[in-house]
Amino acid sequence: MGVNIFLLILTNMEFKLSEILIIDDDDAIKFVESKILRKMRFLKPIRFLKNGKEGLDFLRSRPLDPSSSFPRLILLDLHMPVLDGWGFLAEFDKLSDEIKSSYDVIIRTSSIDPEDRNRAINSPRIKDFIVKPLEYDLLLEIFVKHGFV
Repeated sequence: MGVNIFLLILTNMEFKLSEILIIDDDDAIKFVESKILRKMRFLKPIRFLKNGKEGLDFLRSRPLDPSSSFPRLILLDLHMPVLDGWGFLAEFDKLSDEIKSSYDVIIRTSSIDPEDRNRAINSPRIKDFIVKPLEYDLLLEIFVKHGFV
């Protein structure tokens, strides 16, 4: 995507997301990703969870806002303590259809294992697979690709 398109998007960008959950055990990554999102002018809630168990507990404990017509996004790491990204996704699939249909998942990981990429690409639950570190232009390109802006 050319620079001119990015500038056009930035000046007229409206996010079609109601919130973002960043599930990752690395505080530095969460800090950088939240800075990128704020630089993109994402002003809706960004929630930080340190592992898959914390993410599932959060999803199970909160009511969904039925007035929001926009999906929610999960930026999910694969390698975390307590419950990793694959374990999170296995348990996520057991949640109610209402919860599952309200969230889109993008994996961002430091894993360069081709098996992780293949597994992610072949999962209907996962929208995209990114190798960290996440960068502004890449995230914007992915948001455009999936209709989040």
